[in-house]
Amino acid sequence: PFMVVREYFRRRGFKVLFSSSGRPPETSDNFICTSYPGLRREKPLHPAYRRMIQIFGVQRLEKFNRHAEAAKLRRKGGGNRGGGDPDLFVYKRDGKRTRFFVEVKHKDELRTNQKVVFPLIEKILRCPVELVRIYPLPTVQKKVRT
Repeated sequence: PFMVVREYFRRRGFKVLFSSSGRPPETSDNFICTSYPGLRREKPLHPAYRRMIQIFGVQRLEKFNRHAEAAKLRRKGGGNRGGGDPDLFVYKRDGKRTRFFVEVKHKDELRTNQKVVFPLIEKILRCPVELVRIYPLPTVQKKVRT
């Protein structure tokens, strides 16, 4: 489903990055925001994390990750520092700084780390997170005359 949404935005002139470690292989279309804590800390910086630094700035992104990691560890039932990134990051270089994250769902619901992280993305990174739910089109049955 997220490939359908990615193409929807691409056809409307947006650049679309997808959440992935890129290992293997690293691509120019992936990003790391709060997932993969080990990759976010490696030196030199992982290219997928560096993309988000270029967009949000290193100080804001590091502040966001401090808050996100602490919140994920505090969550009910015990947590981990990984996960929580939305599926897509969509933006245009149009002078207006048009940018937002997109989480694509079909039948599943938001995971716990997503429920923790998405409000922090909006508060600290000051970037909206949109939820897109994909539904199949109803099939139309034709009556055939015999």
